[in-house]
Amino acid sequence: MNKHEIKELQQTTDYYQQLLNEQLSFSVLHHPAVWHMEDAEHLELDCLVVKSLLLRDHRSDKNYLVLCMPDEKLKFGILAQTLHTSRSQLKFAVADELQETLHTISGMVSPLILEPNFPIVVIISQSLVNQPRLGMHAGTNTETVVLSYNSLLTHLKLLNITYQIQALNHV
Repeated sequence: MNKHEIKELQQTTDYYQQLLNEQLSFSVLHHPAVWHMEDAEHLELDCLVVKSLLLRDHRSDKNYLVLCMPDEKLKFGILAQTLHTSRSQLKFAVADELQETLHTISGMVSPLILEPNFPIVVIISQSLVNQPRLGMHAGTNTETVVLSYNSLLTHLKLLNITYQIQALNHV
């Protein structure tokens, strides 16, 4: 194992321990590396794989973690209006911003890697509400953590993370 793999294993263990400490029910599915949503389509995972996107409002320097269905397309104009910003200021985070903000890379963005009181707003698509088996990475892209929608909300509440439920494609 190289240094990066050891660090990734330690972080993953920490994320699992956090969920155990919160007494949340979850399972872990092991699979080949998934870097893009399209990669997950071929794995036949027994869950709804959640797309996690880090957005930044460059005017206010606010960060938003958007959680949505794998095939859901974001309408930036509608989302910007909901977030009280302009479409031109709302952008996907680039690699440096992912590393600086979440200490991760593209393909491993997840609400499960957030630290307590982290200054971010999690935007959860209305389409995920009450889903029984949501799948998301937790520090590695070779494992998917599966938990319920309610467990996800409990996790965010216990971390004191602000979240909003939004219809992302219509007002």
